[in-house]
Amino acid sequence: MISSFPTSPLLNMAGQASFEFSPNYNILQLPTVIRRTVTLPIQFKPGTNFMTGVSSLGQLNFEEDSITSEGGTYYPWVISGFYPGDGDEVVDLFQDMEKVLHIVATKDFTNKIRLVGLNAPLTFNAKFQSGLVPGEARGHAFSFTGAGLERAPYYQV
Repeated sequence: MISSFPTSPLLNMAGQASFEFSPNYNILQLPTVIRRTVTLPIQFKPGTNFMTGVSSLGQLNFEEDSITSEGGTYYPWVISGFYPGDGDEVVDLFQDMEKVLHIVATKDFTNKIRLVGLNAPLTFNAKFQSGLVPGEARGHAFSFTGAGLERAPYYQV
């Protein structure tokens, strides 16, 4: 139903505060989305759960677009961030992550969590950047990308 825009919240801080992710193969069962919200937890395989992601402050972002085509409307998602530093451990991790699909729970600064990739898991990509000038951070710009037929639901568990 179309109506007037709701009143804008007073607190509307930009960016994302944190994120957790899980390879799709660790998920046993996905909960149902009811009215754009998931209120039951994801059921993970025994011994697995969400893993904690890391991004430099002010670099974590979630974008959700809407694109209308002849086949209907779909919603591309991009969660991007910057992992500071480099080393064998992070290179091995990122290389492994690029080979599988993921679900991401990303939290904004008002503690609202969006569950991205629920029914259309995301791909992961990381790009090493050495920095060009003194003081510029070295590290890996990364992103989770995908698209679904519905906007990413809120996750309230």
